[in-house]
Formats: sequence, structure tokens, C-alpha cells
Amino acid sequence: MNIQDSTVLVTGPTAGSARRFAEALLDRGATKVYAAVRNVSTITDPRLVPIQLDVTAPNESRRSRASSTTYRWLSTTPESSTSASR
Repeated sequence: MNIQDSTVLVTGPTAGSARRFAEALLDRGATKVYAAVRNVSTITDPRLVPIQLDVTAPNESRRSRASSTTYRWLSTTPESSTSASR
């Protein structure tokens, strides 16, 4: 898998495996990693480009600026049953 110079969208990279995955993409040469989250203030890594996106809300992806970008990779992280019930 060639990651060098890729543009990637990672959903939910605020903690856990998604965060480590986003960091690894950057460490391996991804040009830009968009971090799709409900609350952009939760993104603290300045190398990530935060975008507000609630994948559970209808029509949200249509309004997102991320939808106008071409990605080589897309990573989604399923929520656990605990966090999904909040």
C-alpha cells in the first residue's frame, strides 16, 4: 500500500486505534489527513485537518467540505456500543 503523497479521510481519530492510524499515515508520508469529527476542538494534532462531520446525521456529508476532495484512502472507525448509546 503506497501512502506517500496520499490524501486521506479518517473518521473519529480523537483516540484509540483511529488516532494511532491517523498518526501512522502522517508518519508514512500522507500529504494531508482530514480528521472527521463531531467536535473539531477535539483535534489537537496540528498535522491533522479537522472537519466537522457527524456520520449519523442525514445530509451532513453533503455539507462537509470533505465531500469535495478526492481521497486515495478512506478509513472509518466503528463506534463501540457504549459510545454509540450516548
